[in-house]
Amino acid sequence: MIRKILTVGVLSLGLLTGGCADFSTKFSADIVAVKQAWQVATTTTVSPQAALVIANSFNVARDAATGYLKYCASHLTEASCSDDNRRKVITAVRAGIKLRTQVEGYVAAKTTVPQALYNSFQTIVNTLANSPVANFGAK
Repeated sequence: MIRKILTVGVLSLGLLTGGCADFSTKFSADIVAVKQAWQVATTTTVSPQAALVIANSFNVARDAATGYLKYCASHLTEASCSDDNRRKVITAVRAGIKLRTQVEGYVAAKTTVPQALYNSFQTIVNTLANSPVANFGAK
């Protein structure tokens, strides 16, 4: 049974790619592209100082988010305190805390931080900045 499945899979792959020689060329090009993308994603870095700046930005956003959630606990009927908004804020804060812990390890070791980690952290800070948390101080 497994042999039949494997045979059908191999034949299908051959038909989809238009033959062995063509498959080999396409497959090799795809492997090269994946290797290049992986190398960029894993080797591009930012300085520990830049990572510290984003970590501090997260700390400010996290403190604002905490105040926002406390406010919403007694103002659940306000549109800005909807379940969806509060869930997004809580999810972003939790993810940010995990990322901050990782970044702090790089900063403490005085080593560069992977760009992908920095970008993820930046996304979290932007998520909080674009949420009702950013307008909380106006209340």
